Amino acid sequence: MHNRYLIFIVLLIILFSSYALGDERISPSPMIITSDHVLWDKEEGITVLTGNVKVIKEEDEVYAKKMKIWGDFNDIKKITGYKDITIINKKGQSIITGDYFEYRKKEDYILIVGNAKLIAKKDKIEVTSQKMEKYFKKHLSIASNKVTIVSEDSKATGELLKFFEEKEKAILTGVPKLIQKDNAFSGEKIIFYTGEDKIEIRGNVKSVIYLEKESSKNE
Repeated sequence: MHNRYLIFIVLLIILFSSYALGDERISPSPMIITSDHVLWDKEEGITVLTGNVKVIKEEDEVYAKKMKIWGDFNDIKKITGYKDITIINKKGQSIITGDYFEYRKKEDYILIVGNAKLIAKKDKIEVTSQKMEKYFKKHLSIASNKVTIVSEDSKATGELLKFFEEKEKAILTGVPKLIQKDNAFSGEKIIFYTGEDKIEIRGNVKSVIYLEKESSKNE
């Protein structure tokens, strides 16, 4: 296991920070938005885009069937996206998909729910769960409900994954299991120390290991 298993966290930070959602620290760059229909409700302060919504900014692209934006484009308060959500980061060669996403500026919070999936092509990693969250102020990222992390030679599953960025530590709970080749490991808690590339399993640890057969002397 390696910290690249948690690459979806980094990608979410890159993606939504780059959109400069009211953050003056990010250098300005053009954002291109297209859709089949736009409704601007000045009184309510809401812009609704429907039909093949596409947002492009530098290396990032966001697709949705419908998108709502609260506030004006110089001071966005909240964004929601519905149906067939696809978020592409060309630089990181990654794709994030889901049924719904939400950004709330006040809480500095991002949410993706409904068959959430990250595909990191460069590192050949796939992360799936029903819910992914990012709390910027708390430096905390969470994946929950049927979490699965798959690489070329291993697979980890559980119900809740919390990544504490400042501590460089991720904790997988909810009957967590780790499978590497034919070997399986489980416990109450699996801890990934991303900065050290180290794994710790705590509580009722169980390991099923298949030893390689020694070659016969007569062979």
